[in-house]
This record gives sequence, C-alpha cells and structure tokens, in this order.
Amino acid sequence: MKKRWMILIIAAALLLGAAIFTYMAVHRAEKTVPAEPKPTQEEIYNGLVDPLLTLYPGTAGSSLKRAAVAVKVLTFASQYAVADISADWEKLTQEEKTLFAENVTSVSALLEETRADFDAYQGLYEDAGVLEQMNSLKDNTTAWDNSASILKELEKLTADE
Repeated sequence: MKKRWMILIIAAALLLGAAIFTYMAVHRAEKTVPAEPKPTQEEIYNGLVDPLLTLYPGTAGSSLKRAAVAVKVLTFASQYAVADISADWEKLTQEEKTLFAENVTSVSALLEETRADFDAYQGLYEDAGVLEQMNSLKDNTTAWDNSASILKELEKLTADE
C-alpha cells in the first residue's frame, strides 16, 4: 500500500513539474515576442494623412515637397507596420480623397525608385533639405518594407478615387 502511495506521489510531482515547466516556457515565449506597436490616430494623421494632403502635383516645388513627404512616410514606417486611416478617410472631401490617392501613388513610386537606386535620388533629397533624414533611413529594411506595405494598403483604399 505504501508503495502505491509513493508511486502516486512521485507521479503527481512529475506531472506538476511538467506543468510548471510548460507554463514557464509559454510565459517566457509570450514575453519575448514584442507586441507590434500601433500608432494613435494623431500619429497616423501627422505621419501619413496630413503629409499626403499637403502635396499638390504640378505646382512649383512639388517634386521637392514629394521628396519631403516620402521621408515622412518612411519615418512613420520605421516605427509602425500598419496604419488604419479609415477614420480620417471618412472625414475627407471628395477632392481631398482624389488628391490623397494621387499622392499615395506618386510617393509610393518615388520610394520604390529611391530604394532601387538611392544614389540617383540623393540630389533630390538634398535639394528638399531631407537628405540627412533619408541617409539615416536608407539602410532600414523595416522602414522600406513597412512603407511599401502601408502604401499598398492605402492604394487599395484609394483605388476607387
């Protein structure tokens, strides 16, 4: 009888140890995977929406402004992988939506071209006064990947405009 109790106690201790080990392994894994930061609506507006609404293609200095906006988008993307602009989108007038859509496409193209041949666009960023910022971001693959993803989502949103 004592032998059975000893076996039961040892088995219970082993099961308890395994449960504790499993709990600790899961708990550690949860701590080591950082949550993806989500921007506030204000950060989305200041980092994406407003810059993309202040660019007027075809006006004097618009190519320099486009370069500055591209850097703002890339800076935003260096911190965030997602941006839900639906709240801001609904507040825009039809004219603003059209402008925003054109600018998303334009800035997206500039960033793609810059990523492919950074040296060819250094002069543009220098003339726009944002070369130092762009140089600090040029090797940040997360920023480039996130900006491409964010702009692709914005292009889907604006496809009907």
